[in-house]
Order: sequence, then C-alpha cells, then structure tokens
Amino acid sequence: MTTFTDPIAHHLGWAVYDADVTAARYSQMLGAQFKLQPIYEFYDLYNRPASIKVYYGAVAGMAFEIIEPLTGTTPHAEFLRDHGEGIQHIGFWVPDVKKATADLVAKGARVEWMYTRDSDDIEGAQAAAQLTVASSVEEIVDATSNQGLTYLDIKDGGTQIEFIGPYVHNIIFSEEGPLHGMEELIQTFPPDTT
Repeated sequence: MTTFTDPIAHHLGWAVYDADVTAARYSQMLGAQFKLQPIYEFYDLYNRPASIKVYYGAVAGMAFEIIEPLTGTTPHAEFLRDHGEGIQHIGFWVPDVKKATADLVAKGARVEWMYTRDSDDIEGAQAAAQLTVASSVEEIVDATSNQGLTYLDIKDGGTQIEFIGPYVHNIIFSEEGPLHGMEELIQTFPPDTT
C-alpha cells in the first residue's frame, strides 16, 4: 500500500464565526500565542474575490490557524455552513504538493480548492484551476502548484486535508511571515529545504 510522500503534521485550521473571540479564548485558557494577519484577499471556489481574517499561533507544540470567512464562498465558509465551528483542515507539509495531491486523488480523494500566490496583490492570488467531477487525475495534477496549496476531501464532508510544500512553509516562517518568532513553540517541523 502506498501513501503520500513524506507528510509531516504542520498545523490545524479552525473555521470560526469570530476569530478575535476564538483567539482570545485559546490565549486565556491555554496560553496560546497568536498574531493577527492583514485580511487575506484571494479568489473563492467560484473564482470570485473573497477574503478571510486569520490568526496564526502556537500552543502545546502545535501551530494553529484560526480562520473567519468574511466574503466569498471559501472552503472555510462552506465548513461553517455545513458543520458549525471546528477543525476545517489538517495541514500537512509535503516535499512535493503535486505528487502528494496526485497520490490522494488517485485513491479517491476530491480536490476541493487550490491556491497559489505569485505576488502580493489580489490579481496574483487565485484559484489555480476550474475543475469538474470529470477532471482527470492528470488535469488536476497539472493544475496543482508546488508554490501553492491544495485542500482535499478524503471523505464526504468534514475535515479536509491541506497540503503545503516548502515554498508556502518558508513564507509562513520568513521574517515577515505569520509564525516568525514562534518556532520555539512548535515541535513539528519539516526538514530544512533552504
């Protein structure tokens, strides 16, 4: 039995109605440390402008992402609509986002969303492809970017899998990144790829 390539647990992503309240609650109850990010603007599941409010943080050796959907039809907004607040995705670092995505799609996973960011403006942040249920594994893999991330559903509904690779990980922990300075609070790290 084959498995996706060298995954390492990276973070848990919560979809919530109010990110400020949730971050404050985890800080008060568990001593978590969070950093509020500028509003993220990108394209939603229908390739329309969307936005989310995000806190990145860490506690108990794990990285956390608290996500409040603001506009658009995002995976996070759909999760809230269907399930209420909770863990919307489990983030895994993989050395090759394309290969890991192809491996899970070949086993029956469904790509829910792809994201790539090639610049700092909204025109550079976009859904990488418009896929249908008839899309082949080759089309999905071709549309996947190693400079982005993918969300996959491995069952009908519920928590999704997010694959990020070295490119996105390095941005998150760069000097300007949301988790810079919290490295000592996080116990799982991918291998150094710099």
